[in-house]
Amino acid sequence: MLALERAGRLINTRKRDGYRVLAVHLSSGVHLYTRGIQDITERFPAVVEELRGLRLPHGTLTDGELLYQKGGRDDLGSVTRLVTMSSSDAVMYQGLHGSANYMMFDVVVFGGRVVSTLSHAERIGMVRGFFTGKVCVRVFDRVFPIEVLSCSLKEAEAKVRANRWEGLVLYDGRKASAFRLDGKSALPPRPEGCWKRKPILEDDFFVRTWVRGSGKNKDRMGKLPLLQIDPNTGADISCGEVGSGFEDAEREVFARAKYPLVVEVRFDERYPSGALRNARFLRRREDKKWNECVCPKEYAPKKKK
Repeated sequence: MLALERAGRLINTRKRDGYRVLAVHLSSGVHLYTRGIQDITERFPAVVEELRGLRLPHGTLTDGELLYQKGGRDDLGSVTRLVTMSSSDAVMYQGLHGSANYMMFDVVVFGGRVVSTLSHAERIGMVRGFFTGKVCVRVFDRVFPIEVLSCSLKEAEAKVRANRWEGLVLYDGRKASAFRLDGKSALPPRPEGCWKRKPILEDDFFVRTWVRGSGKNKDRMGKLPLLQIDPNTGADISCGEVGSGFEDAEREVFARAKYPLVVEVRFDERYPSGALRNARFLRRREDKKWNECVCPKEYAPKKKK
């Protein structure tokens, strides 16, 4: 990455925590599709209206993410529920609680011409130009382009930590990419010259018991319920569970272990409730006492007035 940065080829963008959606722009209107080619247009009327306001040429295909914010942060769970509920329920929910947003980060086809063979820099420039060009004559509230960070990689990473963002998506500005649009690939390859970069979050938690697994783990530990101590009351705080990152032998050890014990866990994000996202076991901390695992104050339950 540093070599790309020195060569002036690295593009730093903010990673959002949203639901991947393709937008098909036709003269008759705009249609939204999931990567599995499910039509979800009717669920997001405010987004569709603003995409139409871009007045992109017939036969244009753009790529982006549906976003929904709660407490100033992206909430993937909420937008996923909107995608999977009925159209009428999704419209009603947004009418009561606010509309989803759409961040456009790529253009695949423009006016009937495949442009995915153009470089990332060219396509990102096209997307940002859609919102500032002569054709665009309005201000948008629900639709916006990819956020490019005009700073060094080190400064971008500092912004991620300071603002508690999801992370970064980094591009080699000179590379191109390709897309599969028939919905048959459950795990399409990441485009060449494109990388995710997330902050590494780790903490220590104590465990009072273990939960039996299923399948091949039916006779040994499947998950460990994670706890920390409330810094205000000294009570246990539930921080969710960890069930991945274990070797088979480790699962058997935890099924016979003496509790309470302390484990170190890596995770992608910590929700305001204190629960962890994508928790993964790293190691047992035999050098640490369980009552040293104190919850950070920002995740502790609020004091009742």
